[in-house]
Amino acid sequence: MRAVSWAATVLTLRSREWVSARELLRDPSWPPIAGPQAGRVHRPSIGALVRSSRVAIEVELWRRPPSRLRALLSDYGESIALRHVDGLITVSDRVDVLDALTRAAGQVGLPERCFGTRRLADVQAAARLLTQHVAPGHSDSRDSDGSRREE
Repeated sequence: MRAVSWAATVLTLRSREWVSARELLRDPSWPPIAGPQAGRVHRPSIGALVRSSRVAIEVELWRRPPSRLRALLSDYGESIALRHVDGLITVSDRVDVLDALTRAAGQVGLPERCFGTRRLADVQAAARLLTQHVAPGHSDSRDSDGSRREE
């Protein structure tokens, strides 16, 4: 959850709209990445709106088997083709995980313009840098699990 929080922090500090995993379950505008017809349902760690594009953000902290990565990224490719999402960014603290994701994306033909990776250390550094530029008293009105607080 800490890695998801870092990604959410950067989105918030950049004034990007985002929804937590819990909110994604209730939001019909963010359909699952693979539907029941595929035998599995998956939702990203975070959904973000970046310049009117819907971007799924996946936090991957351990290396999955190559076949599972290919299946997941293939599902993302289908979701991108159906315009359910416009892109995918993966975040990890492990270079081997990011390398495996990049290889799998290439193997399933996920377009480079729709796929990116970020090192968790880079996300953390961006959050720290952006925090220095935020006015005192900035608040996002979110609960600790990332969902929006009703006010």
